[in-house]
Amino acid sequence: MPSETTPPPSPREQAHAALESLLKRLVSLPERTMRREVMGEYFAQIHLDIQIEFLHLLTMRSAVFAEYRIALIAFQDLAIAAHPLHHDASRELYQAATSRGYKHIQRLLLSAPPQKQNERPPRGHHQLAEVPLGLRKSLARKQNISMLEKLLLDPDPSVIRMLLQNPRITEKEVLLLSTRRPNQPQILEEIARHPRWFRRPSIQIAICKNPYTPTAITLQYLPSLPSQELLEIKDMAQLHPVTLEAAAEILSLRDAARFYQPNRQPTPAQKDPTPFDLPKESLFEALERIRKKPSPKDLEQED
Repeated sequence: MPSETTPPPSPREQAHAALESLLKRLVSLPERTMRREVMGEYFAQIHLDIQIEFLHLLTMRSAVFAEYRIALIAFQDLAIAAHPLHHDASRELYQAATSRGYKHIQRLLLSAPPQKQNERPPRGHHQLAEVPLGLRKSLARKQNISMLEKLLLDPDPSVIRMLLQNPRITEKEVLLLSTRRPNQPQILEEIARHPRWFRRPSIQIAICKNPYTPTAITLQYLPSLPSQELLEIKDMAQLHPVTLEAAAEILSLRDAARFYQPNRQPTPAQKDPTPFDLPKESLFEALERIRKKPSPKDLEQED
């Protein structure tokens, strides 16, 4: 009688194992740049079929479960930092995502520009118009709060970078920078990538709602936003269509996750037709594969 052999794991199963293994490593790393490099090295070692399922699982899980968002940001940092892996592999990944109908991954790989861009940078404070750049950067390190407030209007991203590192600058000032319109994408990127400020929920919301924010950065932070904020964002016509589509899909995934939770009420987004392009069976199957189910407390925190 022939012996039975165990079939090899499918690409989806291998992607699940790869994602869980990588996530453990990323969580242990203290710096964002380190997580980006580890993501690049790890991702390059797996086959294309596994890569595409890896991104499929990562995108869906990060929409619902907070612990996966650190991996999503690490992957998207590869594109923002012009990492060689992303440049070399993104075309193959995009083609594979297209063949599978994974529009959520196609969007992840595109480098869409901000919805709005200024051809002319905003002018700085009139009293500093003639001050050389080097001196303005030096002033941004000082403790004179009156001068720091004037420098908040500076059009040069390098001056803003110095300001963000100044201990006299508070969340109030950074919010002013994050909400200013018109604005420069490079300044908003400085805020979004700053280790002190990018974790603040109020800053993330302001960055995502600003039409001058680079779309790749907006897509990084959308999964971290509360559902109520996403409901507002998906109806903000001044934002990039890719942003609106992503916000609607995240809401759809969260509602699908709630489908599996007892005694849960649907959010207002569930009244709309689902924008997710996968068949319902595939969507629910993917959600069922999420082994760590969220507790009611976790879901309440999402709202």
